[in-house]
Amino acid sequence: MIEIIDYKPINQGSMLAQVSIKIPKWGGFIIKKIKVFCKSDARWIAFPSEEYLKDNVKKYFYLIVKVGRMFLLI
Repeated sequence: MIEIIDYKPINQGSMLAQVSIKIPKWGGFIIKKIKVFCKSDARWIAFPSEEYLKDNVKKYFYLIVKVGRMFLLI
């Protein structure tokens, strides 16, 4: 089971909200700042990410949580 432990409505464009979840079966594993989107009939989430600049010009994003060979920067 996954528990939603924090819910913040955003309602900006296709972004509905930001949530934090807890997975008790994984020892209380928590993922914060998951973005929830909806556009027409499509719904999806985006895991937390951080933005950074390359050459002080273009914005890039990298994931904080990765499934598989897991790493966390939370």
